[in-house]
Amino acid sequence: MSAETPATPGPAADPAGGLGSALVDVYVAPRDGFAKLLRLRAFWLPLGLLVALNVAFTAWWVPKADVRGMVRAQLEEQGMWDRFDAEQRARILDQQERGFHYVAWPGAVLGAPIAVVLLSGFFLFVYRFFYGSDVGFRDCLVVTTCTFLATGLLHTPAIAATLLLKDDWALNPQQALQASPAALFEPGSLHPALSTLFAGLDLFVLWMLFLLSTGFGVAAKRSTGSAAWGVVVPYALVLAAFVGLRLLISAAG
Repeated sequence: MSAETPATPGPAADPAGGLGSALVDVYVAPRDGFAKLLRLRAFWLPLGLLVALNVAFTAWWVPKADVRGMVRAQLEEQGMWDRFDAEQRARILDQQERGFHYVAWPGAVLGAPIAVVLLSGFFLFVYRFFYGSDVGFRDCLVVTTCTFLATGLLHTPAIAATLLLKDDWALNPQQALQASPAALFEPGSLHPALSTLFAGLDLFVLWMLFLLSTGFGVAAKRSTGSAAWGVVVPYALVLAAFVGLRLLISAAG
């Protein structure tokens, strides 16, 4: 009787290559893509890519930004500009311009990791407590990080292209690309509360909510529609709170 020949192990899977394929699937077949990402338990590499994307955009945008114009536009939109006299306006603009770099760079490096950890902790609670699923914290990190990366890889270049085409560096990058009902109105014509509501209905935001719902549907072994309640309802409550706050500020003014 001849001894069995041991099976020769195949080549190890390439995590980077597997991640690239899975991310492509997130765009064309989201449930399949997230299933692959969850099997890979891909978290650190996507987070590093997300931070690198934010840092690259910040390095490109910060030298061009018209900080004083951006702060003035924001104050005007909030109805605050006319409440200050000339000396107060100058002081506010000077303070914001001096502190701009101290906020922009830490935000680029730390913003995404902090947001990912906080949201992952929140979704862990939602899908463990309300859904009774066995989703783990690592699963939440994978879904949240890869959702941010998938949307950022399209959204960030689109913002950069919009800023270049408009050639208006006083624009807040988060408001430069109008992919919401606000695009149907003249700038400054909307009530601040309505502007906040429309910003929350941006197509990229809605797409992000869909991807989160899909990813957590896969992680929790639920349909995308069922998992969506754990994403959409909290988001709607937060958006309603911001709209209400804008209404209060406007009424107080």
